[in-house]
Amino acid sequence: MWRHTLILLVMACSSFSSSLSPSQTEESDPYSVHLLQVAMKTSSEGLFIAKVQTHLARMGDKVSIALLKDLSESELLDPNKVEEYLPIIQQSFSQPQFIEVEIDKQPKVTMFLLKYVRRGILDSRVQQDIDNAIRFVEEKTS
Repeated sequence: MWRHTLILLVMACSSFSSSLSPSQTEESDPYSVHLLQVAMKTSSEGLFIAKVQTHLARMGDKVSIALLKDLSESELLDPNKVEEYLPIIQQSFSQPQFIEVEIDKQPKVTMFLLKYVRRGILDSRVQQDIDNAIRFVEEKTS
């Protein structure tokens, strides 16, 4: 198990690090979909990569655009996936003063996405988690 986790961590770090030169990232991945994929993969494995967390904290509303670009509608409404991406959304708004693009400090796309997902989820525990994420983002951006 540890060997599998270590291999995954090395692959994620090398893949993520090699694709993060500033000009190359904006040109080849303007919506930060690759960053989102790495964040979801590492968080589902219980891993923490500081470089990923740093970049997430600078995304703000852009993270929800990446989610919409990366996940299908059924994935967006899958309770297990929701539990994977809610912490990523919260991380992206955890330090709003560091969000790089001014318009991404306003969680318009994020609120639309969270409210849409909230209506499509039947699991009351996941609904509560979504409500908590909505409150968190609202508090951080008010």
